Amino acid sequence: MKLSLTRRFRGNEEGSLSIETVFAIPMLVWVIAATFVFWDAFKTLSISQKATYTVADMLSRETNPIDADYMTSMREIFDFLAGDAGDNAIRVTVVTKTTNPTTEVEELQIVWSQGVDVDAYTDLDAIRDRLPTMALGEQLIVVESEQEFYEDYVQAPEAERRQDTAKRMRGTLRKRYGRLSDAQEKLVADWAQQRRDLAPLWHQRQQQWRAQWLLLLEERQSADFAERAEQLLFNSERDWPAELQQGAAENLRLWNQLLSDVHNISSDKQRQSLAQQLLDYAEDAEALSPT
Repeated sequence: MKLSLTRRFRGNEEGSLSIETVFAIPMLVWVIAATFVFWDAFKTLSISQKATYTVADMLSRETNPIDADYMTSMREIFDFLAGDAGDNAIRVTVVTKTTNPTTEVEELQIVWSQGVDVDAYTDLDAIRDRLPTMALGEQLIVVESEQEFYEDYVQAPEAERRQDTAKRMRGTLRKRYGRLSDAQEKLVADWAQQRRDLAPLWHQRQQQWRAQWLLLLEERQSADFAERAEQLLFNSERDWPAELQQGAAENLRLWNQLLSDVHNISSDKQRQSLAQQLLDYAEDAEALSPT
């Protein structure tokens, strides 16, 4: 009897479209949002790398001595090429391979190191593992740059961040409902003013997470690497500061309330538009599901 029930359950292809939609919509929303974030981060990284290559090429062709003014000019060129004059930094280090006169052992040494808005190196411990194999007497110019991906948003005035949040929410709702009414526009404006501004706290937490991840990668041979990686990648919310956790929970409550209030005063035309989009999403999810 139990085997028969199992077979019937396995072979039953009936289902509820609304239930499938409930499962599919959050995943689709997450994928779309993550795609924008990852693409923007990749674009920033690519631009920063190309700007660094340009600065490195200029330095490699320079025949005159490099001083502090020249380094500052290089940072300004980097800012221009990267399209961001925020808290960027650049560091140039010249490394050579020589023979230690005492031990007669070949070793790498710093010839010169200078940074703009970042400390110069006093030893090679931080970059030794990233240096290529060098011949005796060879010199290498190491150019490093730092570009803050969060600069434009986090360091903007709070009022500007709230305006940007309201603008993005209006754009999201218009894609679902079409043109918003004056009452709905006011709900969005009020929501943007009421929600907690967590950008500084969120950035601080992201910096801590990045430092923890880099440390973990350095210790990737440890026995508990998989467990610690899982904690960082999937359960990092547990390590959020209490203020960030409370703020995120409050913002989630306000977000849910906004969606409910906007929908409650939506017109028949707006509800038809939303229903049609949900049906389209459900059809797309069904088309992607294995047959």
